[in-house]
Amino acid sequence: MNNTIVAIKLEDSEPGFILLSASKNSITGWKIEGSHVSLLKVSSAFSDGIDFFATLKHVQQDKQLFFARINSANKSVSICKNVDDIVIKVIQFDIIEINNEKLTSEDFMPIFNVALSLESHLAAAQAALASQSAELADLHQRNEQLLAKYTGTAAEKAAIRDNLLTAFSRVLNSKKERIRQLVDKDPVDRSESDEVGDGDAANSEGGGDIKRGGNIKRKVPTTKKAATSKKTKPAVRRTRSGAKSAAAEEDSGSEEF
Repeated sequence: MNNTIVAIKLEDSEPGFILLSASKNSITGWKIEGSHVSLLKVSSAFSDGIDFFATLKHVQQDKQLFFARINSANKSVSICKNVDDIVIKVIQFDIIEINNEKLTSEDFMPIFNVALSLESHLAAAQAALASQSAELADLHQRNEQLLAKYTGTAAEKAAIRDNLLTAFSRVLNSKKERIRQLVDKDPVDRSESDEVGDGDAANSEGGGDIKRGGNIKRKVPTTKKAATSKKTKPAVRRTRSGAKSAAAEEDSGSEEF
């Protein structure tokens, strides 16, 4: 029988997900939580020709985690804490047949990378949604408090409440759309809004993309008035040979005793 890769996402009470590789005589497992990948030690494993059975332990902690029963024929997976325990609900799993006789962790790296990227991306979106939900709930509560202090008629209060709820719904829908865009956006995608610099300035003479080391040069206009302004003290100027100008020499000579 070919090797079988099983990717399992457990119920919410069990963080991360499990990746199993079951062959005819052995089973190997990894538990993935965030960016941390833990190798699971198989303390016992056997097959009756149809199902794979394995008891998985955490390598570092050396404690039993799961008892797995995998049926590749009808593509079913059962996970429980112990053989006689209640089966843990499996939210999502996928079974892939591999013809290789022996698999290593490198064979699973593409799956790891995609899963970790999606998991971190979804976690960021959920955190943003929770933050926005708390902010909107606080806004709604403050609106109700202000409305309670209003001394108008019942009809006027009802009209104000309707207007507030309409505005509240508009803001909520906007926030939900922003979260949806965040979830749908490719984690490695960079939008044009991430670019730095003014577009016109970047295309002008001496400009360029700031990220590539270009400099934005801006011409400082000079007016005739500024050029002919009254001097309070002769400026010290140097010629190309390095000598001081006459104005500078005259000024320096007047200070000698």
